[in-house]
Amino acid sequence: MALGARRYCDIYTWSHALSENVVAHGDGAVSLAILWNGLDAEFEDGAGRAREWATIGRVLDRLPDGYWLEFHLWRERHPQAVSRYLAHYEEAPRKSPFAAAMRAEIADHLAPYVLVNTVALIVGCLPKMEAGVRRTLNGQAQRGAELDVLAAELCALLPGGRVATVLEYAGLIQRSYDKGPAPSGLEPWLSLAEQLIVVPPRPGKRSLDVDGHIWRVFYLHLYPDIDPAWILPSVSGAISLHISQVIMPATTERVLRASERADRVAQGALARKGRERQVAALRDMQGFRQQVADQDGRVHRNAYTVCVDLDGVPPQALARLVEGLQGKGGRARDDDFVQLPFFRISQPGQGYRSPIWRPDYGALIAAMAPAQVFRTGSSYPESLRLGLASQPVAFDYSHQAVAHGFTVAMTGAGKGVDKVATIVETYPFGIDWYVLEIGSTYRWAIEALGGVYVKLDPGTAAVNPLPPRVQAAGGLDPLLASGTLNILAFILTDGRTQLDFHEAAAGAAALTRLYENARAGDPGLVDLLKSLDALDDASPEQRQASRVMAANLHSFLETPEGRVFAGQDNVQINPGISGIDLKDVDRASPKLLTFYLVFLCLRFLNLAFSGRNQARVLLDEIHRFVAHAPGVLSRLVSEIARMGRKEAAAVDIVTQGLAEIDLMEKEIVNSMPLRSLLYRNDGWEEIAERIGMPGRALEVWKRLPFPLHLPWRPAIRSIGPQYYGLRLTFPAAILALADTTPEGLARKERLGAEVSDPLARLARFYEEGP
Repeated sequence: MALGARRYCDIYTWSHALSENVVAHGDGAVSLAILWNGLDAEFEDGAGRAREWATIGRVLDRLPDGYWLEFHLWRERHPQAVSRYLAHYEEAPRKSPFAAAMRAEIADHLAPYVLVNTVALIVGCLPKMEAGVRRTLNGQAQRGAELDVLAAELCALLPGGRVATVLEYAGLIQRSYDKGPAPSGLEPWLSLAEQLIVVPPRPGKRSLDVDGHIWRVFYLHLYPDIDPAWILPSVSGAISLHISQVIMPATTERVLRASERADRVAQGALARKGRERQVAALRDMQGFRQQVADQDGRVHRNAYTVCVDLDGVPPQALARLVEGLQGKGGRARDDDFVQLPFFRISQPGQGYRSPIWRPDYGALIAAMAPAQVFRTGSSYPESLRLGLASQPVAFDYSHQAVAHGFTVAMTGAGKGVDKVATIVETYPFGIDWYVLEIGSTYRWAIEALGGVYVKLDPGTAAVNPLPPRVQAAGGLDPLLASGTLNILAFILTDGRTQLDFHEAAAGAAALTRLYENARAGDPGLVDLLKSLDALDDASPEQRQASRVMAANLHSFLETPEGRVFAGQDNVQINPGISGIDLKDVDRASPKLLTFYLVFLCLRFLNLAFSGRNQARVLLDEIHRFVAHAPGVLSRLVSEIARMGRKEAAAVDIVTQGLAEIDLMEKEIVNSMPLRSLLYRNDGWEEIAERIGMPGRALEVWKRLPFPLHLPWRPAIRSIGPQYYGLRLTFPAAILALADTTPEGLARKERLGAEVSDPLARLARFYEEGP
C-alpha cells in the first residue's frame, strides 16, 4: 500500500482510550458504552409496556444538545448460555452417572437453538474543533469528563446500568462488525479502528460479506404507527440480528420548517414516477407535524438500522421480520446503496455520522427503542427450558419457599415428558419425589435414579396411612394428626369430608394415644379402631363421636375393599424417590382407587415429613381420581398443601381441565406458585379467572399453536407473578424415558426385566428402534 493511502478502517473515527471508559474519536468526538439489563414486555399489556418504556423517555429527557445516543440490541446464537446449567450440577448433593448423562443430553440438545438478546447504550459528545492541537485535545479531555458525569446520571435511570470499560466497548464493536470474539487487549500505539476493522466488507446483492459473515442491512425510511415495545415480534424470531437506533436532539422550529419544505417538494413530485412512495412520504410528514403539535414535545433527529445475519436464516423468519418492520405503514429499505453507509453508522459509536436523519417527537422514538430482552429465570439453574423466543430459562425448586404447583394440558401436549425431565434434573439437588399415576410414564426415570417403582396389585397390597412411630418420637405433631384425620374423615364419618368439633377432638385424642404407648411396630387402622373404641375418659359428646367413628371404621375394614387394609403394610416405598402405578386398581374398582390414593398420599407425606429434604408429591392425571370421589380429593389436596407448607413438602398436580382446579379451595390454588399451562383448545378464560392470570399471559396462552404436528410443545409457566413462554423440546433420551406409546411401553417392560443399568437400558432402547 502506498504511503498515505486511505484504508477502509480510516472511515471509522474510533481513535484511542481517553480514560478507562471513554473513547476519543479522531474528529474530536468522545463516546462511551453503558451496559444495562434491558426491558421485557413479553407478558406486559399496553399499560405495562408504556410503564416499562417510559424508562427510555426519561433517558431522552436527560440528553443535552451537542450529545447523541445509540440504543443497540444484539440477538445472537449463544450455545454457551447452557454452560451455567451444566456447571451448577457440581453443587448437587446427589450426583449419579445417569443424572449427569441426562443433564449433558439436555444441554447439548438445547444449545443449538439458543438465541439471546443483549442491549447497550452508547453515549457520545459531538466534536468541537478548536484552534490549535493542544486546545483541541484539552477540549476533548474536558468533554470526556463531562460525558462521565452524564453517563452516571443515565446509569441511575437504566435497570442494571453500568459504564463499560473501553475493552468491553471494543467487544461490542467486534460483535457488530464481524461477530468476532471480544479482544483480550488493545495496543496503545495503534488506533482502535485499525485493531477492530481488519477486513473490509465485500458488497453483494443487497448484502455485505464481512470476513465470511453475510449481513443484510435495512434502513427504516418511514416509521409505522407504533406502541411501546413495537420491536418485540422482530426480536423474538429464529433470526440473529443487530439493531441500532441513533438519537440526537434537534430544534423543534427548525425541524418543522424543514418538514414543510419537504412537504412542498413531495407534492410537486406527485405527477412523476414513484407516486405511491411520494404519497406515503407526504402522509408521513403531515402526520409527524400533527403529532408534534398534539404532543407538544421535544423533537429529535434519529436513524434506525437493522442488520440481519443471513447465515442459516430460514426464509420464512426473514419474511416475518420484514413484514414486522413494514407493518402499519412502515417502510424498510434494503437496496444495494443502503448496505455500506448504514452498516457503517450501525457500528457502536459511529451513529452520529449518519448520512440521513429523520426528525420525530420523543414519545415515538422512545416507543421504538430496541430494548427488549427476555427473562432467563432463576440464578439456580436446577432445570432448564427453552423460551418461546429461544432464550434459555432456568427454574429451581429447592429455593422456593412454597413449592406447590399444578400443570394443565390436553393429552399429548407434552406434560408427561416435561415432568420426567424435571424429576431427572431436580432429584440430584435434594428434591425428593413421590409419584402416583395411572400408567407407567415415570417408571424408567424413577428406577434410573435409584428409586422403587411398584405396579400395585389391588388384591394383595396393604397400605398403612398412619404416621410411623419413629416420626412421633417426641410426640405426634398436632398439625400432622389433624391433617391425617381430616384426610381420613370420609371413612370415619361414612362419607363426609369434614370432621365436626367433637369428632376432631375425639379423633386427635385417640390418634395421639397410639403414639404414647411404647409398643413395637407402627400403629395401623385396626389400632386406631381400638383406640377410638377405648376413649372412655373424654366428654360425653366426644365419647359418642368416637363410638360412631369407631363403628364406621370397623364397617369399612369389614368391606371387601377395606379388608386388605386391615393387614400389615406390604407396599415397598423408597425414601427419596418412589413411584406407584394404580392402573390395575383403576380397572378393578373405582372405590378402591380412592382408598389407595388417599392412603398412599398419606404414606408419601409421612416419608416427606420424616426426611430432611424438600419433597414433592406428584399426582398425575388427577382428573381420573376426581371422577370417582371429588370431595375426597379436594380435602386430600387441601390438607397436603396445608401440612406441607410447614414441612417443605409440596403437592404437584397434573390434570387436563378446570373441574379439578375448581375442587380446590381458592386459598390452596393461590398457594400454588408453580404453574405450567400447556396447549388447550378451550376453557382458557375460566381457568385464568380461577387462578388470577394477567390478561397478557392469557392472550399468550390462547395463541399457543396446536402441538401435535410440531416437533416441540408450546407452554407458559409462572413462578409466582413472573410468567415465561416456553418452547418445550427434549433430547431423545428424555423422550425415551417418558415414552408411553404401546410399542414403547412393551419394549420398556421387556428391557426393564433384562437390563438393570439405566444407561444400558436406554442404549438398547435406541438400538431396537425409534
